[in-house]
Amino acid sequence: MNPVNKVILALCALALPVCGMLPHLTQDRISAVGVTFLGAHAPDHAVEYSAWVNLKGAVISLIVGAAVYFLFVRTVLMRENEQGETVYLDRWPAWLNLEDKVYRPLLLGVLPFIGGFFARLAGTLTDGFISLLRMAIFNSDNARVIPPEDKYFSAYTDGETDKTVYREGFARSLLMIGIGLAIAMLYILI
Repeated sequence: MNPVNKVILALCALALPVCGMLPHLTQDRISAVGVTFLGAHAPDHAVEYSAWVNLKGAVISLIVGAAVYFLFVRTVLMRENEQGETVYLDRWPAWLNLEDKVYRPLLLGVLPFIGGFFARLAGTLTDGFISLLRMAIFNSDNARVIPPEDKYFSAYTDGETDKTVYREGFARSLLMIGIGLAIAMLYILI
């Protein structure tokens, strides 16, 4: 791990005990910022962070988590190997592997096919609509539409190093739409 990541993780880990030790200085201010954003209202009285009713859920979660870890994980999912090291066992059967049986076929086969099908359908419908308009408006019996070739369609340049690929084409349009949506979302959130 590089030093920057160490510092970021240390600051995130340090934030939790600071928020726990100084709840009125930290959590009250965080909730005051969130109240306006969420459209809520401030509580009528000061929150008692250390009251049993507020800590009971955390204590129950810790007890259940510890029980699951010591009674199930340590006994069923861990063993010592030949070197004496404690290792986690892979108890999931290979024939039930979700990544190989569901996710990869879905993401690499089914979804690209569906996307390609609808893209071809949209292209065919558009070309058909243009053909109908040509026949209806211009009385042209040549109803066939030949779309222009564009080697810059998706900015794959076939080995060219021309940096002007993004000046035109569908990929640039999608990129600009994505950037615009990201800026709009940041504006809305901030």
